[in-house]
Amino acid sequence: IFHMIQQTDSLKNRFENIKEIKKNKVDEKIFWSKVKDLEIKGYALTSNFLCERTIIYSNLPILFCFESLDYIPTMPKLASPVKKMQNKILGISFEDLKIKNIGGVSNNEIKTIYQNKNYEEWLALKKDMDLEAIIVPKDWNLKLNLILDDKYKVYDIK
Repeated sequence: IFHMIQQTDSLKNRFENIKEIKKNKVDEKIFWSKVKDLEIKGYALTSNFLCERTIIYSNLPILFCFESLDYIPTMPKLASPVKKMQNKILGISFEDLKIKNIGGVSNNEIKTIYQNKNYEEWLALKKDMDLEAIIVPKDWNLKLNLILDDKYKVYDIK
């Protein structure tokens, strides 16, 4: 009993944390159900943080995930296509990356590139690669049509 009294603040924090985790899960579920309701037909592009979540919860086809490109040495035939695709989407090559040796492209670089793209560049990607939606964290602001501003943001290219 004495030990529990000493740990009261810690226990309160743990219970608050459990409530917060539960709320985040509910918010996440609501967001992805709204994304499914959008009935996106083409490919989606996203951030490193949201790539797996987009695949798992939305069932959308992802155009490219930039986080884990460290598979390339094991499949050398993919090096050229991956390089072309990265260059086409991000406009930079592996040599131009500011942060190197992390197995992919950093989220900060992706954010900067996405936010600096103008509408015409996004439209060219839509026409060339059937890109229809971009799902990004809440603090990213793209020069596109915002169609969902919830837990994360969803932009479309029209």
